[in-house]
Amino acid sequence: MRLSPDILFRWRMGKGRPSLDMFLTFCSRLHVEPDGLLDPAAPEWLDPHAIRTASVTKVRAASRNPNQRLDRKHVRTELERALEAEPAFAPALDHLASDLGVGSQLIRYHFAELARAISLRWRSGRRACQQAGRG
Repeated sequence: MRLSPDILFRWRMGKGRPSLDMFLTFCSRLHVEPDGLLDPAAPEWLDPHAIRTASVTKVRAASRNPNQRLDRKHVRTELERALEAEPAFAPALDHLASDLGVGSQLIRYHFAELARAISLRWRSGRRACQQAGRG
């Protein structure tokens, strides 16, 4: 994952806490939303292939987009529209942010509840697809 084994060991043993930037890097390399690591079912839906791919292709977690003026009304409308999608076709928050031309952190800051709901919907859609593939 291109993270120092010493840092990971300290986090695991509770001897240190990651900075927000490092935490976002860790989440990005796991291909998981930050609140997804708190989900007890996380080990079931973590995708090892995506983690390996991300560890080779990504250097940093989140792109450092310059600050931009946020059209809150437009963004809220698009986020609410995304929540109306079928769970199997629910978009990931990062994809929505990219389509809207803003950073996902900006969306999480201004629309925390909507961001959480979108992440949960996306995760439940992934789980449903995985279970359908097994069954």
